[in-house]
Amino acid sequence: MSTRPHIPWRTCIACRAKKPKAELLRFGAHEGVFIDSGQKSPGRGAYLCANIDCLRTALQKKLFSRAFKKNVIVDAKRLTEEFETWKKS
Repeated sequence: MSTRPHIPWRTCIACRAKKPKAELLRFGAHEGVFIDSGQKSPGRGAYLCANIDCLRTALQKKLFSRAFKKNVIVDAKRLTEEFETWKKS
């Protein structure tokens, strides 16, 4: 019997890489898409690798709407700036 703790895995919506949840950045959708750094926002979440290429792919291919299963408002400029600020912290 294994005594290792369960580690939840998630899939990046852009590159489709499967990684432990802690290694991916969670996004929420409530009046627009935002970074859910606390991972506590209610409802469906979308996960991306913590690199700008995956964010650009998700924005270009409109993958947030697919991940949230509804049309969502994405302010690409604001989201990119928010991502860069998060990356620096």
